[in-house]
Amino acid sequence: MQGESSQSQNMQSQNMQSQNMQSQNMQSQNMQSQNMHMLNMQSQNMHMLNMQVKDIGVMKQICLTCSEDFTAHSFNRVCNTLEGGHIFYTKISNASKYNDTAGIVAHCTNYLNYVQPDKWSWIIDFEDFGLKHTLGLNTGIQLSKLINNYGGLHELIVINTNMFVEQMLKMIKLTLNKEYHNCIKVLHNNVDFKIKINEWEPMDLRGRSMLETLLC
Repeated sequence: MQGESSQSQNMQSQNMQSQNMQSQNMQSQNMQSQNMHMLNMQSQNMHMLNMQVKDIGVMKQICLTCSEDFTAHSFNRVCNTLEGGHIFYTKISNASKYNDTAGIVAHCTNYLNYVQPDKWSWIIDFEDFGLKHTLGLNTGIQLSKLINNYGGLHELIVINTNMFVEQMLKMIKLTLNKEYHNCIKVLHNNVDFKIKINEWEPMDLRGRSMLETLLC
């Protein structure tokens, strides 16, 4: 009887050790997964910041606010492409002065005048778009008027959106000339965005690399 009791205790002890090891392995895997996600997010955020940093040199000619604080507004040229023309990128949550309507419109207008594109496309990224950013609805309306006045828009690509943002876009669309309504394309996944990048045909490897950093 004592032998059976001892064997039973040993088996229970082994089972507990096995369960503890499994639990530790799962915790370790979860930690690794979380760390990888954080590293990916940090890497992507760094790419976004680098896009703003690379424009510091021209900001004195485009936007004095951004020449003093490169995070103030988010409207940066990414590259030139055969199909899409000059590609510009905006991530609203990256702009520290997201509610500076007059400054943002001036920034975008001056940048377009600086590049003078015959054809251009605009990527607007709504990742991390929050309630505070909804105060910028008037900014969106004023930017749609800018598109009407400047012309030449080939495509307006919207990524990382949600139902609320899409409803807001419908309101902004009312002020956009009908000729540009078909330019708006809401992409819901990286596969569609990757296809779009390939369609645009960046003119060099650096341009393709810059566009691919926007994939999330």
